[in-house]
Amino acid sequence: MSRKQIAPRYIKNIVIVHGKSEDIICNYIKSNLRLPMEIYSHNKGKNNIEIGSLKSVLNNTVFKTQSKLAENYAIIPKKNLNKQDLEIFTIMDRDKCPDKFFNDYVSKEMFKKHWAYDLLTPIYNIECLEDVLSKAGYTDLRKNKKNYIKLFPINKGGFNLNEIVEFYEKLLTVKNISNLHLFVKKCLDSINTFD
Repeated sequence: MSRKQIAPRYIKNIVIVHGKSEDIICNYIKSNLRLPMEIYSHNKGKNNIEIGSLKSVLNNTVFKTQSKLAENYAIIPKKNLNKQDLEIFTIMDRDKCPDKFFNDYVSKEMFKKHWAYDLLTPIYNIECLEDVLSKAGYTDLRKNKKNYIKLFPINKGGFNLNEIVEFYEKLLTVKNISNLHLFVKKCLDSINTFD
């Protein structure tokens, strides 16, 4: 009897997150949609990654080259990757970032010389994620960030599309201060492309 070979399940989305709040939301989306998505943070989001330090993150041992990335994540083994093969999101709060840095982040100017330039999609929150969620109709999380895990719990059960669609629709109401809806939309669109 011959064994049926199982094709590898490649990831198509990697997310570099600003901090713990973004880490919790990404894990919430990943668990509800059952996506093979990787989330990169410093110490599970306990240490923030700022816009100003993104270049050093992208030049670390994980992201410095495509071959280093392939050593760390199960990406499609292809010489010239495109966004259909892999998309790298960076979800950042503006916080007190100077205008020049922030504009270079949003326009991708700061990534211009990086090998993954075409794969990168900057996601921003002006000023911070808590403001965005509050204006989208969620409880004000600035007072107690521990409520994130209650609002955005890890789904240990089955697939739950409705919660993420509802989250996406709320984010559409605040797209003037955040483009987080683009990331959530990509995740929703990805559920048909992950086999």
